[in-house]
Formats: sequence, C-alpha cells, structure tokens
Amino acid sequence: MVIKIAICDDSEEMRGQIIRMLDSYFADKELSYTADEYCCGEDLILSLKEYNLIFMDYKFNSTQMDGIEASRILRSRQCFSTLIFLTSYPDAVYESFEVNAFRFLIKPLDEKKFYAVMDAFLESRIRTVFFHVHSDGTTYYLDQREISFVEGSGKDSIIHFITKTSEILCHETLLSIENRMSGDYFFRCYRSFIINLMHVKGYDRHNVFMKDESVIPLSRNKYRELMAVHSDFLADHAGEI
Repeated sequence: MVIKIAICDDSEEMRGQIIRMLDSYFADKELSYTADEYCCGEDLILSLKEYNLIFMDYKFNSTQMDGIEASRILRSRQCFSTLIFLTSYPDAVYESFEVNAFRFLIKPLDEKKFYAVMDAFLESRIRTVFFHVHSDGTTYYLDQREISFVEGSGKDSIIHFITKTSEILCHETLLSIENRMSGDYFFRCYRSFIINLMHVKGYDRHNVFMKDESVIPLSRNKYRELMAVHSDFLADHAGEI
C-alpha cells in the first residue's frame, strides 16, 4: 500500500525538511509513499487530489487563507485525510478541534517527535477497517470511510464512493460483500442496498438521504432499526464525522 501525502507550507525549506524525514522514516519501515508539495492552502484545494495524510501549515505568510480555513473547506468537501498541523503557535491546538486535526508539530521540527507522530498515524491506519473486492482481475483494498453505499444488481454489486468520482463493478453478490464489511459502519436498508452510516444526512420512513445527494430506498420494516443503529453509530464515531 502506498501512502499518499500532501505537504502544504509556504516555506520551501520546511517542505524539504519534511521530505527528508519522510524518506528516512518510510525507508526504515520498508513502506512506500508519494508526496506532493503546495505553498498555500488555495493550491491544495484547487488540486482536487485525495491524500491519506496532509501536513498543513497553520499560518501562511503569502496568502490571507490560513491552514484552519483551508482545512474547513477540505472537510466541507468530504475530505477524510488525516491532518497534521505545522505551527509556531502552541495555542493553535484549540482552534483545530473543529477540523478534527490528528496531531500538531511545533516548529522547528523535532525529529523524534516527528517520527512519533508518524508512528501514531500508521497505527491509526491499521485500526481503520479495510476490506477487499475483486473487479476484472484486480484486487482493490478499500477504506470504508470513502464508500457512500453499495448497490446489488443480480449477481453483481456496484460500490459507490462519496466523492462520486468513480465506482467499482464487482462480480459478486451483495451478500458476499456485506459479509466482509464492518458492521459498525454499514447497514442494509433495502434488499439491494447497503449504506454507510457515516454518510447519512437524514431519512424518513421511505428513503435514506446521503451526503452525496443520493436517495436510497428504505424498507418499511427497517425504519426503527435504522433509527437505533444510526443513533448508536453517531455516539460511537462522533469524532470521525
């Protein structure tokens, strides 16, 4: 698995230092990564790229948008990247709660603290539930947080993602896929649909309304069960939404 990383800081020297530490860290772990560099939050937002990890400068000298504002915009677009803030202001930690920042690194960067944060990030990735599907000879390992819903179609299933940028057609039944998914996140609301509770915007007795604007049918006998399951999910996973 390749970890996709964005480094968003207006200091070329800082970006270079992070790259050097990442090179050393991932070589020691025998893991692969890619990194893209951005000098401001606007450029990162406009890239429309998806990353597993974003190093975000708290204050940019060259633009009016700071790292918190850039992160708000990313989160509003259903960006689930892990955020690590880079700052010279220790008090900035309190402002980061609303964008669900993972960690803070204080400038100048300390190598041991940097590696400790990276260890915590990798441990969190391991805890995240992945599952695999097969499509046209290719095996995909999918992060469940990125899935909006799965649709059954005869002996096939279609996985729909929250970004709506792509979908995967799998030549296996919905039941087969359901058996590999995390029960904490997914709920079969209709005979041919499984929804991700993380991306439910609302529901009535007939339909579930997803955050990507999809409308999924809801079985009449599933309404009360969905109320209970969704309520439990919100209580257990409030920090992820």
